[in-house]
This record gives sequence, structure tokens and C-alpha cells, in this order.
Amino acid sequence: MFVATPAAGALCAFVNTGDSTVSNVTLPFSVVVDGVTYTTIAISTDGWVEFGSNTSGSSDPVNSCLPTATHTNAFLAAYWDDMSTASTHIRHGTVGTAPNRVFIADFYLLTTTGGDDSGADDIAFQVEIHEGPNTIGVKSYLSQAVANGQNAPIGSQGTGGPGATRVM
Repeated sequence: MFVATPAAGALCAFVNTGDSTVSNVTLPFSVVVDGVTYTTIAISTDGWVEFGSNTSGSSDPVNSCLPTATHTNAFLAAYWDDMSTASTHIRHGTVGTAPNRVFIADFYLLTTTGGDDSGADDIAFQVEIHEGPNTIGVKSYLSQAVANGQNAPIGSQGTGGPGATRVM
């Protein structure tokens, strides 16, 4: 598994820090999801990415089953829970060269809010958006005992909110 690090020069831009924040990021290439072309994404400290913009109007820390009416653009719940950043920000960057670039959003989060950095509730993962094959993937590289996913939806839905196609 490839995990990009700042030392490799791949992930240098800091997006979010803290609890319940969302940042909009311009992608270095367009991606098509459910027939809709997107050039931006919204990245939340609560473990999700929404293509286009944040249609929920908040960081949406209260998760629900997919498909959800809260998000009407294509939506990826990499690990959707009420979380905050751990020791670092959510970082993003691009590796590779056109037409085979990969945009990476790197998350290191605590599954409980309030900055509980006890070492039992950390989770780390990357959302990878691939330019050439137009695919999206999630790679988890750390999940401690409390971050067991029992209450965190993991999956995606297409455009359309509650009528969207759900992919788990």
C-alpha cells in the first residue's frame, strides 16, 4: 500500500484542523461521478468527502445510513463519525503526472471529540481520486481499538440524496 507523506513532498497543503470543520478544495483535474463532472470537493474533519460542494451546510458530524438526504452531490463516507483532527491537519496533495495523477486527502483523526489523544481512538486513512481510470479509493492505515467502525458508515452514494445509488 502506498501512503504518501510530507517527506516525499506529496502532501503539503493543510486543509482542516480541529473539530467540525469543512474546507473546499479545487481538484487538479476533473472527475466524473454518476455522469456529473466535478472540479472541487468538500473535505470534512468528520471523515467524509462531498464532490462539488458541501450541500449539508455544516461538517455534518451526525452520521446516518446511506443513501442520505443530507448530501445531494456524490458523497464518500470514508469513516463518517463525529471526529476531530489528531496532532496534525487533514492534508492533501497530488502525485504523478497527467494523465495519471492521483489526488490524495490524508486524514488522521480522533473518533471522539474534545481532543482525547489517549491513543485508543485514532484512525488514519487516505481518500484517493485517480485521474486516468477515473476511480476513487480509500486506504486505511491505522485503526485503534475504539475506532472499530461499529457506528461509522463507510461507503458512498451517487448524486441525488435519498434516491442516490448506495455503494458499500
